Amino acid sequence: MITSPLLLGAALLLSALSASPNCDSGWNLFESSCYTLSATNAIWSDAEAICQQSNAHLVSLHSDEELTFATSVAAEGKNNPMSYFWMGAYANMTRAEGLKAYWTDGSKFDFEKNMMWRDRLGWGATCYAGALHSSMWMEYECDAHKLISVCKKPANGQ
Repeated sequence: MITSPLLLGAALLLSALSASPNCDSGWNLFESSCYTLSATNAIWSDAEAICQQSNAHLVSLHSDEELTFATSVAAEGKNNPMSYFWMGAYANMTRAEGLKAYWTDGSKFDFEKNMMWRDRLGWGATCYAGALHSSMWMEYECDAHKLISVCKKPANGQ
């Protein structure tokens, strides 16, 4: 039993520090999630698979602040000929439901103000990339471009 006030204070501080969210080496903490750059240029499905190897998904975005943070992580990429990065947003057009957008991590699609919808020529899925030079999201065919990507996962201790 700890009876010294100094020892009790130290124990409480250590307990609080160990409960604080943190990230693995090479990952960046923002709020309660960890983010990293995948500098491998890949099509969207391969980029998602790369993230999943680290128990993560392509980044889902839920606020202007998170978009700014994810864009700063992507800007670390030096091997990016197109100045865009894959995010976990994809849209699917079906006859039954029309156009619906999703995140690969299954979170609610509640932030889309910067999304650029283009005229669709048919049914099926398209994927989204963030622009490094602005806050716009661009719609691309999922397997037509190889881009860098940002992965996101819950912080340790969450």
